[in-house]
Amino acid sequence: MRRAFGLWIGLGLILAAASELMFWPVPMREIGPLAGVYGLAGLLAFLMVERAGARGLAAMIVAGGIFGLTIEGVIVQQVYLHLPFSLVWTPLAWHALLSVGVALVGLRMALCAPTMRPGVAVSAAIGLFAALWAGYGWTGFLQEEGRAASTLPFAAQMLVATAMIAAGHNVLDRVPDAPAPRWLLTILAAMALGLWAAAWAGPFFPLSLCVPVLGGVSFLAILRLGGPDGPAGFGRVAPRRYLALLALPAVAIPVDALVRDAPWLSNFNVPVAVVTVVASTLLWCWAMVRAARRRA
Repeated sequence: MRRAFGLWIGLGLILAAASELMFWPVPMREIGPLAGVYGLAGLLAFLMVERAGARGLAAMIVAGGIFGLTIEGVIVQQVYLHLPFSLVWTPLAWHALLSVGVALVGLRMALCAPTMRPGVAVSAAIGLFAALWAGYGWTGFLQEEGRAASTLPFAAQMLVATAMIAAGHNVLDRVPDAPAPRWLLTILAAMALGLWAAAWAGPFFPLSLCVPVLGGVSFLAILRLGGPDGPAGFGRVAPRRYLALLALPAVAIPVDALVRDAPWLSNFNVPVAVVTVVASTLLWCWAMVRAARRRA
């Protein structure tokens, strides 16, 4: 259970920061519960991969999709509101590609590199994207609530998000190798299915069926991608490599101050949506085809 607890905390800190704090105003009192929920969704997806013995890019893509579906189709109702676009935009493009692919897997690989430059580059890229998105999403959100947009609260939240990402990766450094109990995956899957059935199965029927169907197909794909059972390794980030994360707020805060009122940022979501939706859809289809073609 120590491994499961560490994964829950580490994944929750990273994924909550990458999915929410980097891009929207989040009250401080909500950060703890948010990390707890994101951690459970991340743990569910990760245990599926680990128990199947699945490794590699294809398994990561499919697991990221399961994480996104759990957040957007089980925890909240977003996936049902603008089908079929909403089936890709937040679960795959935002959560699987950006949160899992970039902030979790990509950033960790960069931090584990022999030199600090990859970690600095990825951290700076995340900070740049967060600052540009803030000019669209953050400002728009505050304006809807009648609140003035300011760089100061954005800067404070970027520092909190960076600290959460660093703490989350540091927790993953310390996760023991002993595998999590097999029954835990069953419990988490039953909890997710029960919450979906109670909250969304009826109100959005038959559209609501897309979540368990896609979730089941994704799990079957992970099983097809599987190999020898055993705990998945994360590598270990050298302590000094965490200094690379300072590039995130160092880029995000001044860029936000420079471009927040730029008129072109009001449409920044359009190219982001187009690029990430196309990229994540192609990657997910590639992963599913790879799973289908793999010999049992």
